[in-house]
Amino acid sequence: MKLKAKVNRLTIFATVVLAVLVSSVVSVLIRDYAEEQARNEGLIVVEMAKIGLLHSMQEGVAFANDKEHVRNEINLMFQEFASLPELIEMRALRGESVTRQYGQVAGRGEIEEVERQMLASGEASETIEINERGIKVFHYNGPLIASSRNRLNCMTCHDAAEGEVLGGLSVQVDLTKAENAISSAIYQLVALLLLVGVLFAFALRKLFMPMVMVINQITGAFHRAHNGDFTHRINYRSDDEIGSIADATNELMESLSENVGAIARDVEALTGRGNQGTNVKPMQHMANVVHNLTTAVRFKEEIEADRDLDEVYAHIQRVLVNDFDIDKFTMYEVSSQRNSSIPVLSAGLPEGFDSWCSKEVQGDADACRAKRSVRTVDSRSDSEICLPFCADCKESCATLRHICLPVLNSEGDGVTLQLVFDLDQQGEIEKKVSLLQYYLRVAAPEIEAKRLMRSLKETALRDALTNMYNRRFLEDYANSMESSVTRRGSTVGVLMCDIDLFKQVNDKRGHASGDMVLVETASILVETLRASDLVVRYGGEEIVVLLMDTDDQRSMEVAERIRSNIESYVMRDEQGSFGITMSIGLSMYPENGSTLNECIKNADSALYKAKETGRNRVICHK
Repeated sequence: MKLKAKVNRLTIFATVVLAVLVSSVVSVLIRDYAEEQARNEGLIVVEMAKIGLLHSMQEGVAFANDKEHVRNEINLMFQEFASLPELIEMRALRGESVTRQYGQVAGRGEIEEVERQMLASGEASETIEINERGIKVFHYNGPLIASSRNRLNCMTCHDAAEGEVLGGLSVQVDLTKAENAISSAIYQLVALLLLVGVLFAFALRKLFMPMVMVINQITGAFHRAHNGDFTHRINYRSDDEIGSIADATNELMESLSENVGAIARDVEALTGRGNQGTNVKPMQHMANVVHNLTTAVRFKEEIEADRDLDEVYAHIQRVLVNDFDIDKFTMYEVSSQRNSSIPVLSAGLPEGFDSWCSKEVQGDADACRAKRSVRTVDSRSDSEICLPFCADCKESCATLRHICLPVLNSEGDGVTLQLVFDLDQQGEIEKKVSLLQYYLRVAAPEIEAKRLMRSLKETALRDALTNMYNRRFLEDYANSMESSVTRRGSTVGVLMCDIDLFKQVNDKRGHASGDMVLVETASILVETLRASDLVVRYGGEEIVVLLMDTDDQRSMEVAERIRSNIESYVMRDEQGSFGITMSIGLSMYPENGSTLNECIKNADSALYKAKETGRNRVICHK
């Protein structure tokens, strides 16, 4: 309920209560007063009647007990009293001794019970009652007591004892006039009170309306402030407390306009998105944004503590799944130098796929529209905007749409997050895009730093010419590989490979051709082996190959395939085409040695035997 309505209701309620209370009290007082006046009038009549009776009796004594004269005098007196307008009835009652002496008065009717009680007890009674005609009356019954000590000796005419009840007077006075006077007084009083109530209500309204007006303006100001509008001001000037409240509210709105407005603009600039087009209140929006920014800062601090890129990517995956509740996505690591876009984390993929885009994108980063344009790509309005999306699994993606969020540096390196969703999830995904972009911007420097560290580390552990791992890598990796193989209960095929007569290639065709042979050999090995196998340039033309989780028979087959592929490959340089061969020694870890170094030595011994027995062959350590 509005304050104005409350004030109006309070005014009406107070006026009505006051009017009812005063009317009730005054009505009771008027009623009591009117009844008391009627009683007094009745008592006056009774006293006058008593005096009249005594006067008549004195005359009777004076006229030698002339009873007829007394009777006429009494009747005349009663007739005169009967002319009084409010007097309904007045009767003279005879007691038992008078009745025995003079008899009962004819035509007086029966004695009422209250009158009989009065004659019997000698005590007066007063009642206000409704008579048989429905008139409200004051009924008084008073006794006449025999006495010889008064001015008139009652025993002169009556045979009665001292103090005996000779009779009594019964008087009934009409209270109608008093009742009418009461009603008239009450009506006048109510009218007066209504007038007073109106004046009282006007005074209350005059008193409270400025407060109501200011409170309504303050309510409107805060309602508009809740919606982000801090421009409303309270239009009220006064030296009282209400004026102070208005001034304080205006100062608060001014402060909010300057500070919160600035915060809102900064938040919009920071997140790249305002509150337009949403149903969220601006203050709540800012609270949500500040919370999200705080969470993003904590996220940045956490990934800074991650050891390497694998931990960072795993961390991002947990955030996407647990915090953003996204169940289908792929994040690509983009490299302009290699022109690659490699999936580093994914979720919700069809079985057998490692990303939502075709394999073409992994080998040609420029096939990705988001990478080329460095802008968000959204297929909601155009499902064919990016052809590589789901190119390898069209049947599974008929109802899917995607948004790609690239975060790339000036050289085109970075990451692209691809969000995939059903058509009915568009609204929820759209709400998350802005914050996800901020998370990615926060994470980008740390990802770039860890990519650089990884690149530096790989550079230190790889051969600059062939991009094969170098001997230092093998030394660093040996212990962890041994522990991993032992834990899995697996075996590793260790191949020691050597290019036959490589020195002659350098001597006859030049070192450039020798370098070309090494590069081509490395390429052949990569194409022949699995991604999980390791190729290490051990020294000069010697190459160590570690066949992970491979038994002796399979290792022998792979070694023979390597030898055959090298033998069949045609090398070309400026002098023309030529061929090379390769000798290979094989040993098995841990079957042929308790350590990887021991197995490498055994494989080297087998290689020596292959060289001795004619080259271009595979010998297994016995």
